[in-house]
Amino acid sequence: MVDPWQGIEGDAESRGAALLRVLAHEEETVALVFADDKRDSFGALLATLEARLGEEWAVLALQSAMGSAQRTRVMRAFREAPAPRVLLASDVASRGLDVPDITHVVNYDLPRGWEDYCHRAGRAGRYGREGTVVNLVGEGEIFVLERYANALQVRPRPPTPP
Repeated sequence: MVDPWQGIEGDAESRGAALLRVLAHEEETVALVFADDKRDSFGALLATLEARLGEEWAVLALQSAMGSAQRTRVMRAFREAPAPRVLLASDVASRGLDVPDITHVVNYDLPRGWEDYCHRAGRAGRYGREGTVVNLVGEGEIFVLERYANALQVRPRPPTPP
């Protein structure tokens, strides 16, 4: 069963700190973090994850600019790495990705529409397993989450401060 709705509100710096807290919450975390790879912040976020988690975690990235063979290698490494592990990904991973043991989907950047949100969220809690979806949103993005909740007919939990 997937917890479909948990929001954490804050600016970019506090979102990064909140992401690290979410990832460190459980020992056996297998997380898929969605971020917009067309922003400069994608590389900075990857560097932060590698610096803060890299010793104990497998930290991998999947970007839309990668070729098919490179994406396949990254996905094989992600599936085979022991937990804890995290995959920072663009929307290239929102559809067709099947990693049964993903425990957390984190929307570092919100998708453009509720359909994409649904596909992202569907990566967690597969095959009857537990899963959590966490949304890291800026001050002006709460209304977007509310629109997605209405479209998906879920009841959101209010965002918590970082």
